[in-house]
Amino acid sequence: MKDIKYYTTSLVPNNLLRQAESSGIQVDRLAKKYGISEKDLADPFGWVEVDPVMNMIEEIAQISKIRNIGFYLGSQSFHPSHWSIGGYAMDTAADMDHLFELIIGLTNGNEGDSHLVAGFVEEQSTISYFLRPVSSQWGSMNNYVEYWMAQTFHVIQSYIGKSVQATELCFAHAQQGELSAYEKFFGCSVCFEQPMNLMRLPSEWKAIIGPKRDDQLHATLLKLVSFYVRAHHFERPFTDDVRYTLERLLYRKTLPTLESVAKIMCVSSRNLQRRLNSEDSSFSEIWDEVRQYHATLTLRNGDTPIAEIAEILGYKGVSAFYSAFKRWTGYTPKDYRDKYSKNFTGYLHNDLPTIARK
Repeated sequence: MKDIKYYTTSLVPNNLLRQAESSGIQVDRLAKKYGISEKDLADPFGWVEVDPVMNMIEEIAQISKIRNIGFYLGSQSFHPSHWSIGGYAMDTAADMDHLFELIIGLTNGNEGDSHLVAGFVEEQSTISYFLRPVSSQWGSMNNYVEYWMAQTFHVIQSYIGKSVQATELCFAHAQQGELSAYEKFFGCSVCFEQPMNLMRLPSEWKAIIGPKRDDQLHATLLKLVSFYVRAHHFERPFTDDVRYTLERLLYRKTLPTLESVAKIMCVSSRNLQRRLNSEDSSFSEIWDEVRQYHATLTLRNGDTPIAEIAEILGYKGVSAFYSAFKRWTGYTPKDYRDKYSKNFTGYLHNDLPTIARK
């Protein structure tokens, strides 16, 4: 199997360096040191390897002496132009429901990061946005996650057109800065050392129609994004593409199958399995991982009946779901919900899956 290289859009170092420069840091030397060229920064649809970006974030934190530099930079003033055509595409979406789906697409898959999985899980009263790193090899990943969480909240506020408050914000890592700064920015309680990176929002936000909605302009911008992405295509792990496709189908409440995922990805079912096997993975393994994450998150976040969760995740009966959940966590779904629901700080870190790279 080939060594896996992770990439991010060149917009990320571009934004990080721009915000760092506004904070008084000499960024030209940093960009040159980590091999980020002027061409990389000038091209919003280019790709750069994640390793130098992560190392650059770490050095910015050391120079500035700001441990939570990711949150600090990500929470600075925001404008849709910071994310080029994609930023304006999000600002003109038909409603928040479409915005959420677009966020998944622009964060994941061919349009975004290859080392971070983003998704939404809907409950009766809330909708939860989560971020899952696919590897723990970078010491600065905590800052990267905080940066993305702050930027996503900026995108949501930009679409709504006014300041809003999240319901709850949780990070998997230890606290890095003053808690009051996080709570002021997100407008809610913020917890650290939790089993997942999660931002909870009121579910009724899905129906909000932003003041800048423009269906014709939005469609045109999406075509431009798609055009530039295809023009700058690079080879990413096929496993990640399958995982992102599963996340997007689940958000649309469409039950994924091997055949449906293969059709979306324009390959045969046999070819999909073969390519996953070449990366020491399989469709059933990835689907099992995604279902585990969504099941634990749904049980923690609300009162959705267990039978309904089982159906949403494609189990033929509650007993099959119980068996799978017991295999994952050592608990039955009912016992897990009784122990952890509405008690986020009561989670054990090993109750939830991590994404293993072979």
